[in-house]
Amino acid sequence: MNKTLTLEQILLHTHGKTCEMSDDAVMESLLITDESSNEGYELLNDTRQIIEKSMVNPPEDLVSKIISYSKALSVLNLCEPDLRTMIKN
Repeated sequence: MNKTLTLEQILLHTHGKTCEMSDDAVMESLLITDESSNEGYELLNDTRQIIEKSMVNPPEDLVSKIISYSKALSVLNLCEPDLRTMIKN
């Protein structure tokens, strides 16, 4: 039987999770034998690594300030853009 991998299965495998319909051994075997699946896996894996490397963790006080500012604007409920700009400055 000629089994191919779905994009969902490849994506789950890229993140170290398995689909309930496949296991790691089957996934690895198919990735080795199916060039198209292997190319998709490599692309997704490289993309995942780039995203993980580019992630930053802002300081907690900065996040708190942004949330407080957002709450303050929602309390004011200003619909006029000019009023918002005036209050920001």
